[in-house]
Amino acid sequence: MSHLDLPLGPALRTALNGVDLAGADQDTAYALVVDVASGTEAEVGRIAGRLRGL
Repeated sequence: MSHLDLPLGPALRTALNGVDLAGADQDTAYALVVDVASGTEAEVGRIAGRLRGL
């Protein structure tokens, strides 16, 4: 699976909420999406922290 295979939903939601992820490290963002989707990362506080780190 490549970065281009990810659904656009998360990116669209962040854009609509005024968050600019243009400078985010794509590998880190991809890992976060995969971790959340797989259930590996389920704690909201940790997810929020990882999002802030992007």
